[in-house]
Amino acid sequence: MMLLDPMGKVLFMEICKRLRDNKWTVDDHQFYKDEDVTEAIFALPDYLVEREDDPELEKNMAVVKYAGDSKKMKENQIDGVLLKFYTKRLKALGLYEAIANIELFQHKNNSTTVEFFVDEVFANEEVQKWFEALFSNLDQQMTDIYGDEIREIPIVLLPKKLHDLPLHTS
Repeated sequence: MMLLDPMGKVLFMEICKRLRDNKWTVDDHQFYKDEDVTEAIFALPDYLVEREDDPELEKNMAVVKYAGDSKKMKENQIDGVLLKFYTKRLKALGLYEAIANIELFQHKNNSTTVEFFVDEVFANEEVQKWFEALFSNLDQQMTDIYGDEIREIPIVLLPKKLHDLPLHTS
C-alpha cells in the first residue's frame, strides 16, 4: 500500500513528465468521459507517426496507471503505479530491447505488453535506479529515432486534468 497523495501522485507525474519529454502525448479525451479514470494513455507525436507510415504506431504506446481498488483510492490509498508499454509498437520503433532489458520492477513481459509495477515511493533508491535506467535508455533511443528533427517537434504540455487523476464519477 502507498498513499495516493502525495507519494503516488509524485511517482505518477514523474513518469508522465519523462514520457512527455520524449514528445509523447497524452490522449485527454478519456478525462471527459462519464467514468472513473485512473490512467493516462500516451501516443507518439503525429509527426513521427506520419513519417514512419506504420499503422501500428498510430495506436497507444504506453499507459501510466494508478493500481488498486477504486474505493481505496478515495481513501487516499493505492497499491502502486503501473507503467505499461505495448510490445508490438515498441518493436515497430526498435525500442523493445531498450525497455524489456530493464528488469527492476518489471512484472510482465509477453507478446502484448512490457509492464513495470512500482510500489515504492519515487525517492526510494531502487525506484531512482529503475527510473534512471529506463528513461536514459528511452531518451537515447528516441533521440536516435527523431534524429535532427527532434528540435522541431513541439513538446505538448501535459493536460491540467492529469494532476487531478484518479477521477471518480461516484
